[in-house]
Amino acid sequence: MHIDKKLCVALVTLLVVGCANKITQPVASIRLVTGDADSAFESVPQAVASNILNVPDGTDVSVGQQVVSVGKKYFSAAGIPCRRLDWKSNGEILTKGNAICKDKRSERWHFTQPVIATYDGGGADNG
Repeated sequence: MHIDKKLCVALVTLLVVGCANKITQPVASIRLVTGDADSAFESVPQAVASNILNVPDGTDVSVGQQVVSVGKKYFSAAGIPCRRLDWKSNGEILTKGNAICKDKRSERWHFTQPVIATYDGGGADNG
């Protein structure tokens, strides 16, 4: 079997050029974290946290002057126990996808900013 020299040189050149090029890096289209990191975690008094954590899914709980609809319990990607919350006013949802999560260091619960997406076994449920 005879391979043409020009074809061989062309294939080697393509291989070298292909391997030498940099791969284009992806660019995020949305920010994963917004605002000040310290203000993202508002500490919750133990009595309020207990009230939120011990009610069934879908229950509305008063938190000060506001009402929160309590959702499912879950573990965050970092392994932190959390519970989904939707803040309400006059029966309508104001902020969807917030959560109450436990701080591993202090063992206290805190409110978080809205979650970007969750996974529920079948598909993404955005915020």
